Amino acid sequence: MDWRILALVSAAFSAAAAICEKKSLFKIDALEFSAILSLFAFILAVPFVWFFDFGEISTQALSILFIKSIFNAVAFYSVMAALKRLDISGSLPLMDLNPGAVAIVAFIFLNESLNIWQIAGLVLVIIGTYLINVKKGNHILAPFTIFIKSRGHNYILIALIAFTITSVLDKVIVGNFRIKPEAFMFFQHLFNLFLFGLAFIAIRKEKTAELFTESIKKGWPLIAFIGVLTIGYRYSQILAVAGGKVALVLALKRLSVFIACLVGGRLFRETGLAVRLTATLVLLIGTYLITAIK
Repeated sequence: MDWRILALVSAAFSAAAAICEKKSLFKIDALEFSAILSLFAFILAVPFVWFFDFGEISTQALSILFIKSIFNAVAFYSVMAALKRLDISGSLPLMDLNPGAVAIVAFIFLNESLNIWQIAGLVLVIIGTYLINVKKGNHILAPFTIFIKSRGHNYILIALIAFTITSVLDKVIVGNFRIKPEAFMFFQHLFNLFLFGLAFIAIRKEKTAELFTESIKKGWPLIAFIGVLTIGYRYSQILAVAGGKVALVLALKRLSVFIACLVGGRLFRETGLAVRLTATLVLLIGTYLITAIK
């Protein structure tokens, strides 16, 4: 299948997953949700073992994937915690700040240059961020200081830092290893299950079994469906990356943010949706300039 179609399929699945996640988080805490989803996603990822050879995967590659999985788990939980506290149209678009953060970190620490298009993209990202967070009557710097003052935005900041670290790790190390998409899917979800299971037991302690059972009863059908969507968008994205340029795949994949904000914003009757959708488009254009135009 053409990589463009796969990227668009990934975007559609990702948008649907985000909307369902927001709905599920009305009833369940972010940690419980993350742990239960990791269980369902791993069960769905088990069949991938039939499509790769364990002997072809090096210990070093798995070690790096595990380190990446730690930061990915932190980022995923942080996004869920932010999504629980903030509007979907006010939280998801801010995750598009990641390419800008990666570009700046790579410029400072990896001596990667920034061309005129990337600089223009960074400016648009800043403008988009401002528009999403601006509120009538607030101080001119309030849209940026909110990342420190608002707990929901604190989680977004943590997610951005974690995603930036994993992206830089990709640039420095992971590109040297060639892991089959099926092997990546299996081990990524195995590590996710281990990490979220460990975190859940450590944090909930003696109430682990009780809270886990209670949360499953509250929303397992929807979370199971989210698991299917999650496997769908992650696998289609990996296949798209294998067949096309990473930057262009991610640019198409980010359409999921606009779709989720448009549909989710209307579904949950969020205020200021027109301004946020405009800001989301500005962010998408900015991230495209940063990642796709060299």
